[in-house]
Formats: sequence, C-alpha cells, structure tokens
Amino acid sequence: MALYAKWHAAKRYEFEGQQLNQTEVVNIFTNDLNQDRRRAAHEVFVAGLKQDSMLMAHLFNERLRLKSVDDKWENHDKPWDSKNMANNVNVAMVDALERAAKESYAPVMQKFYALKAALLGQDKLEIFDRNVNPFEVRSG
Repeated sequence: MALYAKWHAAKRYEFEGQQLNQTEVVNIFTNDLNQDRRRAAHEVFVAGLKQDSMLMAHLFNERLRLKSVDDKWENHDKPWDSKNMANNVNVAMVDALERAAKESYAPVMQKFYALKAALLGQDKLEIFDRNVNPFEVRSG
C-alpha cells in the first residue's frame, strides 16, 4: 500500500486555477452549494482518475492477489471471512444482515433519490448532487 499512499498524497487536480488534492476536489463536488462548481469539480476528478486508471488497476489487482494469498493461508472460504472473524461475527449473522439490506435498499434509495431530485428541481439526480443539502443549494 505504500505506492498507493505516495500516489494519493502526490496526486493533484487542477480546478479553477488551483492545484487541489483529492480531499479538496471531492469536497467541492460533494458539498459546494453551486451546482456548476460541483459538476466542474466532478469532471476534473473523473478525468484525473481516468488518467491514472492503469496504475490504479494494477495496485488494486495486486492488493486482491495478496488478500487471496492471505485467505488461502488462513483457510478462509470468502474474502470477508477474516474481517467477520476479527469482529467476532458469525457467517449466519452477516448473511441475514446482507439479505435484509438488499431486500430494502432499492425501494428506499429510489424513493430517497427521487425526492432529493424533486427538491433540487431535477428529473434525475446527478451524481455530484447526491450529497448536497437540497435546502441550501442554488443552481448555476
């Protein structure tokens, strides 16, 4: 993970004439009150990730490979078994929670996002509008 940490610390995104780190640019596209700024920051962020997609894919795949080796050595059947064991949670409990979440997620989230879009005056909620407070925002 050292390479990812170094990449993450050094990565900069040019936005409105400034060099911003990931936290700064993500904060703008998730929290800024101005939709145009949120959209522009999101576009800059996505472009920056695309630029480094090969490196990120390599780091991710290497991390998965190392995790699979650890799981094999520790005789874990599923990738999340080690985390469940560390949290003293049995498989049946996790499976029941997962089922309940999956069964209720779609209807609840669809209603939530539809309501949020309506409050923002939109037909469909944009990705950069998901976290913004609809009672504080302004368009353009």
